[in-house]
Amino acid sequence: MKTKGMYLNTSNSGVNLTETLKKTPVELPKLYPQLENNDLVNDYFSANAFQAYIVCIDNMETFVKNLANVEQTNNGTKIEVLNSYLKYLEFAKRINNLEIERLDGKITDEQETNSLKKIVDQFTTSK
Repeated sequence: MKTKGMYLNTSNSGVNLTETLKKTPVELPKLYPQLENNDLVNDYFSANAFQAYIVCIDNMETFVKNLANVEQTNNGTKIEVLNSYLKYLEFAKRINNLEIERLDGKITDEQETNSLKKIVDQFTTSK
């Protein structure tokens, strides 16, 4: 919501996106930078979900770094990067939902693995 509201909607209303990004740079959600070292994640997340998160985090970090160089890219490119960032956030949300379902016993490990594969396949073919 923050990315859409603060950056994309502001840009769509005619406000200079470069100025908005200078004043309030895009940041990774607080959970992600420490994810790899989080004991709860290491103890409870499945290996497949953890790997999907690593890919997600690496790409989101790249997008955040690209947006930090706001003066070097045009507005269209910035919007493209923000939209890609949102897709990765959605990807992470879908992984979270699967992990919650698995931890709650609503789906089996095999069902989670199959669902993760579908999500990753959908995500990588829609880029």
